[in-house]
Amino acid sequence: MENTESQPKIVRTAIERIRNIHTLPEIAIRIRELLDDPECTADKVDQLICTDPALSARILRVVNSSFYGMPGQFSSVKRAVIFLGLNAIKNITIAASLNKMFKAHPAMPNFHAEDLWMHSVAVGVLSQQIALRAGNVASDDAFLAGLIHDVGIIVELQACRNEFAEVLKRCSKDKDLTLREAESQVFGVTHEEFGAELCRAWRFPGQLVDVTSRHHNPETLPEHSRIMPRIVHLADLLANKAGKHAAPGAEGKVITSDLLDKVGVTIDDLSLIAKELPDRIAEVKQVYTA
Repeated sequence: MENTESQPKIVRTAIERIRNIHTLPEIAIRIRELLDDPECTADKVDQLICTDPALSARILRVVNSSFYGMPGQFSSVKRAVIFLGLNAIKNITIAASLNKMFKAHPAMPNFHAEDLWMHSVAVGVLSQQIALRAGNVASDDAFLAGLIHDVGIIVELQACRNEFAEVLKRCSKDKDLTLREAESQVFGVTHEEFGAELCRAWRFPGQLVDVTSRHHNPETLPEHSRIMPRIVHLADLLANKAGKHAAPGAEGKVITSDLLDKVGVTIDDLSLIAKELPDRIAEVKQVYTA
């Protein structure tokens, strides 16, 4: 991971702007801090969650959905916490917060924040399903990694709106120009750098910094840091193939057998995952974004 001081000034300035506009909700910060405490217990998490009725309702909606395969089985937040696990609770809380952040923007020419959110949901779902089949990372972590991978675009949209409009304009004029190429022309960096710096500012785990900073080029990371970015990279390509684009200039690279081997899935796995995608997206929209 790169040191904050090495980031271009435009990235640091944008992060300061967005931190003044959008921070994680207080309940999300408190839950993250509690879950990082070695003495954290399900009782303590239950007590904290119950101070926020909206979050309590969301967690019960999630645990009772087919997303977790236990529809209608839970009426107690504490039982839900025990069943889901502390990591899943943290991810649910952050996912709900991201939904509000992604969608709180007026439309721009050639760009709709709702499209970015649906792309992010698709990549989250696909990452989760790939992780379940590969068995090399926690599927809950993969879901959140996929969901947050393009958060740098939100930084551009919120903190550098005029420059981002120029990026979109260039992509619309030149259909061969990718989003990252246009970003590099306008900003000197891409949404990967913006996203990684926001994750650092929010004190997210290093794995999420790696995903946001290298989901287009996971092989540039040290070997031990590549698996989650590889999964999200594959999920990103699948989402684009399914027509779930984040913005103009989406990259449509070929999914290679080498990438499948490194992730640990087969082409048959991908076919099944892609077939199930519409239903899984609908489920996530219901439980995470309602």
